[in-house]
Amino acid sequence: MAAAIAVRRALAARSSAEIAIRWPNDLLLRDRKAAGILAEAGPWIDPPGWALGIGVNVNQRPEDFAPELRESATSLSAAAGGAPIDRAALFADLAWELEQALDRAASAEGREAIRAEWERHCLAIGRVLRIDLHGEIVEGTAVGLDSQGGLILRLPGGPLRTLLSGTVLKAAGE
Repeated sequence: MAAAIAVRRALAARSSAEIAIRWPNDLLLRDRKAAGILAEAGPWIDPPGWALGIGVNVNQRPEDFAPELRESATSLSAAAGGAPIDRAALFADLAWELEQALDRAASAEGREAIRAEWERHCLAIGRVLRIDLHGEIVEGTAVGLDSQGGLILRLPGGPLRTLLSGTVLKAAGE
């Protein structure tokens, strides 16, 4: 969650459009994917910790995207009408925001603030979603995020289920 907030803030500093978070790991600009995050923890990391990958579409033009992605992807530049974005300045903003977010994540109060900010910008909250959990399709209304970034769904009939990963197929009814 901390990385998503950092990326969101860095992108927002370079765009007048709202930057939304799509659970679990995408950032959207005008309903199109502009960035993605991959976080991995594992025994191959020494000392134990996380490996973090962040991809941002910075100066791509619409025609730079594969035809099948042109309706679902964008870049900061394309969203700004083609104006070039200074990648070095964006990287500096991103490094600063990551440092700030990771510092906040060191305390329970900071983690709660990050969770609340993530939830405010998450498109899923309040929507009925269909999520693929490696072959199991789960449908429910997204009601919030837990402290680990898990999506809390209210399933039909009322029980809650928390998902730590999965692929959002689409909002139900779309």
